[in-house]
Amino acid sequence: MPTTSSAHGLTPVKNIDIAVTTTLRYFGVNASGTEATMHSEHFGVDATTQQYGGYTTRDDVLDGKTPVVIATAGQVLTMASTQIRVWVPASTPGVGAQLVYMVDGVAQGCVYDGMPGAYPGTVVQSVVFTVTAPTKSGNHLVTIAHIEDISCTAALADPAVPGRPNITQLGVIVIR
Repeated sequence: MPTTSSAHGLTPVKNIDIAVTTTLRYFGVNASGTEATMHSEHFGVDATTQQYGGYTTRDDVLDGKTPVVIATAGQVLTMASTQIRVWVPASTPGVGAQLVYMVDGVAQGCVYDGMPGAYPGTVVQSVVFTVTAPTKSGNHLVTIAHIEDISCTAALADPAVPGRPNITQLGVIVIR
């Protein structure tokens, strides 16, 4: 269970490699030192579903430091990065896969385009990529989705990507 001396927002929890199940517990502390309610989130890769394609990400940041950034309209963020692991179904280990990143459901690029093989697929690898902030003010979600297509170009053009059931949030861009 976390305490006020546990890893915190200034020293984030990093390098969690989810093998079977991982539970992340956290809470907030306001300026006066009052602790907020404890939260728990469970993450995992179920061994019975490893026959399907999938991916994990960790250490997601948009500016080289944090997953939440305040940006100007249209600003290009060149220090976005994540660590990924990708795999395809065990029944089709030679098929290609892409990890497409999006802002508000609009595809901007691929952080992976290759043939990762069946689970566990690629070894964990760090990827640096560029994200362009929207021009509209507000909070904008940066997400990633797994798809099995013939190339990144084909995946970016695929209208099904924003509706994939395996979308993960990488961060938030705030435009004031």
